Amino acid sequence: MWKKTAIGIVLGALVVAFAFGVGTTVLTQEEEVPAIPGITVEDDHPNGCVNCHRERPDIGRDFRLSTYIEEWATEGTPEEILELAQAAWPEASLSGKHPNVAEMTATRELPTACMTCHSEEGDKPLSSYLHLQHFAGGAENHFVTLYGGYCTQCHSVDLNLEEPPAGGIGIKTGKEGE
Repeated sequence: MWKKTAIGIVLGALVVAFAFGVGTTVLTQEEEVPAIPGITVEDDHPNGCVNCHRERPDIGRDFRLSTYIEEWATEGTPEEILELAQAAWPEASLSGKHPNVAEMTATRELPTACMTCHSEEGDKPLSSYLHLQHFAGGAENHFVTLYGGYCTQCHSVDLNLEEPPAGGIGIKTGKEGE
């Protein structure tokens, strides 16, 4: 009898505790749902690369990809970039300089134009390098710390349920200056 009474008291106490919220945390939707660009919040970077890689006169920096390519073609690729490229493309022979395609980079859709040389079928696929560049170093990586490291900063997700197949993943594109 005593065991049944004790079990009844414990169960009753648990029911009362949960009824009054003891031991539970009620989160608001904003706290539960992460702010994923293009999924749960507006996409501030609809053109992918070029929305982040842009001129920043406010801080005196030029992050445009055409500027990087020009530097890599004339001055050589910085050692940390070359190390990531070699890790992404272990079978490739790298010279330490990028071909000077800065003018093309400044005027064509990116990263689509890059796929001419950096296709998935080649020995230097762009995706292998970009994923290392944007995620290596974890919390020390500025893509992770400044942009949240969300895949949807670069990739689009087809959420249109009216026209199947929905759920496809694409690559956002744009021209510098957009």
